[in-house]
Amino acid sequence: MYITNYTCQTQLMKSTTNILAIIAIITTIGLYFQDRKSTGTSKDSFWSLKGSPCNPKTNIVFVKVHKCASSTLSNIFQRFGEKHHLKFLLPEDNCYLGGYPEPFKILPGYRGHKYNMMVNHMVFNKQPIRELMPEDTVYIGVVRHPVSHLQSIYNYFKLWERGLPALDQFEQNPILFYGGAKTDLAKTQVKNFQSFHYKLAASANPKATEVERFVKTIDRQFDFVIVADHLKESLLLLKDFLCWSMEDILFVSHKVRNKDSISGEHHIDLKLVERNIQKWSLADFALFEHFNKTLWNKIANIDPDMFENQLNEYNNQLEIVRETCSKYGLSTKNNYENKATLNENNSTEHEESEFSRCSLMYLNPVQYVQRLKLLDSINT
Repeated sequence: MYITNYTCQTQLMKSTTNILAIIAIITTIGLYFQDRKSTGTSKDSFWSLKGSPCNPKTNIVFVKVHKCASSTLSNIFQRFGEKHHLKFLLPEDNCYLGGYPEPFKILPGYRGHKYNMMVNHMVFNKQPIRELMPEDTVYIGVVRHPVSHLQSIYNYFKLWERGLPALDQFEQNPILFYGGAKTDLAKTQVKNFQSFHYKLAASANPKATEVERFVKTIDRQFDFVIVADHLKESLLLLKDFLCWSMEDILFVSHKVRNKDSISGEHHIDLKLVERNIQKWSLADFALFEHFNKTLWNKIANIDPDMFENQLNEYNNQLEIVRETCSKYGLSTKNNYENKATLNENNSTEHEESEFSRCSLMYLNPVQYVQRLKLLDSINT
């Protein structure tokens, strides 16, 4: 359980030591109950965007894959779920569901309930998940180009401190250095780590025919797969597929990597890197290529002018979000600064609502799970 120990405990420690973040979680509870009583719209354009006349889909399973824009995406699903008062299956440790890193299984505390949303880290295992979710559940995955994904994983977990060499060395000869990893975790993270979340065994060394069957299985089991490299395009299509509004897919980016350590930089010959990693993480490459092609085939079937207009509008609204929320001093790295609390305490009712909506976008995954647990306890 190395993965659980490292990432969840690190986030939890940062979360619980940030007093202002906890205050913000509590102070926005009032908005939750205010929204239950009123459906009035805000004066701000990006809080007032009209949705489609169809009925939004509200039963969602999202496979949260490490370093695939997954914290940004889970925040989108969490805010939607809270807004519509949906029931989440929440992890006991605030991070991982169903016995991660083992394939998802029904733990004792899960029984006796039907859920609307599962959006935390897990290893996908459809049969036990189906037992807990409604029949009309939408299954959503995410993939990322394996080369950029490897770099992000390498830097986030500082794998050069776990028996592996600097990234540029590893990329030259993954087979040579793989055995030097000090933990099973490090080995899992550098070979088909995305596919691992879709139930490919961590120790697997699949042949091309096995990879082809694996990709077909994932394509059959999932209704929509987001491509993190083309996040905005993916979310626009997902919005229409789920019958959500533009407001529902607004976001701020979480866990954006700062300047890499020299140990986490790519080898200078990126063509060599791609060839080597494609052979090394064959399943991840196949997943990415399949769902990236699927995304662009869908976009090709949309009127190009209409899609470009939608994308421009989306970018405009995201910029309004950034500018509006920046005045509160919010940060995905530090979550909240003193200025945010001062503005909250001295603002009008409308500005409080605006601050609350902004603050939810900046909650990290652990903090949002804590918030949802608090809301759930109030309602029971």
